[in-house]
Amino acid sequence: MMEQLPEVAPGLPETTGRPTVLLVDDNPHKLHSMESVVSDLPIEVLTASSAKEALKLLLRAQDFAVILLDVNMPDMNGFELAEMIRQRPRFEYTPLIFVTSISTSEAERARGYGMGAVDYIFLPVVPEVLRAKVSALVDLYRKSREVEIQAEQLKHLNHQLNSQLQHIESLNHQLALSNRELEGLTYSVSFDLRAPLGSVANYVGLLREEFGEKMSGKGKKYLDFVESGLEKADKLIQGFLDLTQVARAPFLPRELDLVELVKGILPSLPDHQRVQWKLPDSLTLTADPALLGTALTQLLSNAIKFTSKVPRPEVEIGKLDENPTYFVRDNGSGFPADYADRIFLPFQRQRLIGDAGGAKIGLAIAHRALSRHGGSIWAEGKPQSGAIFYFRL
Repeated sequence: MMEQLPEVAPGLPETTGRPTVLLVDDNPHKLHSMESVVSDLPIEVLTASSAKEALKLLLRAQDFAVILLDVNMPDMNGFELAEMIRQRPRFEYTPLIFVTSISTSEAERARGYGMGAVDYIFLPVVPEVLRAKVSALVDLYRKSREVEIQAEQLKHLNHQLNSQLQHIESLNHQLALSNRELEGLTYSVSFDLRAPLGSVANYVGLLREEFGEKMSGKGKKYLDFVESGLEKADKLIQGFLDLTQVARAPFLPRELDLVELVKGILPSLPDHQRVQWKLPDSLTLTADPALLGTALTQLLSNAIKFTSKVPRPEVEIGKLDENPTYFVRDNGSGFPADYADRIFLPFQRQRLIGDAGGAKIGLAIAHRALSRHGGSIWAEGKPQSGAIFYFRL
């Protein structure tokens, strides 16, 4: 009955970092000869003169690139030793080469291959053959180890990446909650502000109605300032309400014609008649009609505002082939090129190039509406040379 290989063993030796080859043979001359043949390879060579000595080395070593076994050994032959080697999970796939006489039967060879032998070397050993086979298996072992190391590093990186992704998902979730709370607060505050402002506006109207004739010119001028401020505040609050409503609106995309959508918007825009509109026959796309309509309303209103001082205002709507990309181009006052990244923030374009009226939040609303589509918007312009707004869905 074959003895079992123990599971643990004390005193694991320090490794050299080079692949290790184990040679097992009860013939000292043959063992020394094989060791001499492979000694010039970049490997560490361990030798054992019996199966029991080999088992002790197996306990001490972490791994082997290849094991060469003499088939005909006393007490325990090479096949029996191979069976014991295969019992250990860490040597389950270690390449085994049997060294035997050419008279070994086909049945014995088949038995060896059944145990996972990768090759046989027949006596007398040809040095070039032995060195070539060991060298090839050592190279394979080294490449396999490199793959294992890379796989372990990749596993570690994946673990780090997963941890980072989970952290990002948590932050995104917290950010989404904060955004919803902020949008709700903005909507609530904006909505609630309209009531006291409306009350103030009513009293200003009563003041003008009852005491307007008794007021001096300066008093009437002050009332004009108050009414103008109230009107601007109301537009500002409406802008915030529009911005939050875009974020809260349902997203219901369908196929539609952008040109028809524009034609439906134009009659509602003040001063649209004085602009020469250049529209293609049709631009079919898939979008939420309400959200895209909101974005287009703001872009077209913006074009009308900033062409107000142009003798012959023109606004063109079209499509580029890439992606596809749509555009709204005007020949208005334009803006400096280095302002392009800031004009989609509330109140920015008018601050940068002068007041053109309105709530000063339209481009932010357009940006929000297009973002709801997973899209993007950007702009190009030059002072007094018009502007072009591109967007993708």
